[in-house]
Amino acid sequence: GMSVFGVEPDQKVVEHTQSKMLKKGTNVSVKVGTNIATGYPDIFFDYVYASGSIYYLPSEDFTIIDALTETYRILNTNGKFLATFARSDSHATKKAEKIDKNTLILKDSYYNFREGQRYHVYNEKEEIKKDLELSGFKLIYLGDYDVDWFGTRETLFLCYAIKT
Repeated sequence: GMSVFGVEPDQKVVEHTQSKMLKKGTNVSVKVGTNIATGYPDIFFDYVYASGSIYYLPSEDFTIIDALTETYRILNTNGKFLATFARSDSHATKKAEKIDKNTLILKDSYYNFREGQRYHVYNEKEEIKKDLELSGFKLIYLGDYDVDWFGTRETLFLCYAIKT
């Protein structure tokens, strides 16, 4: 009974996702956009789910605070934000060019899809909490995800935050 929406910067991925969902009988509204400029109105969503996505930055002109502020803007009061945040020691960060302690440029030899992409990483939960609070969130719960997936170490921080 939910209405499901999505934002993706790549038009080909948008088309693929819509086609795949329609074949499964699921109507999903996916459009081209970014986590910085979703194109959705203020207080539109009850839930925002950003797994493996919020930390990709469209250019050097934007920061993770821009993405978190956009998330806060489109959430209803008491809306829930569920997300994963990249850790600095994940497999995706191998061989990446380090811009600063939290910003990398990916050298994506693993998936060969996000080569050159700006990528925001965190080293500890307190950094995430600080950024979420700067963006307006008050109730914040953070956890760890550290899995050796058949020789590929995937590390993330898990997040549940509420807009109050």
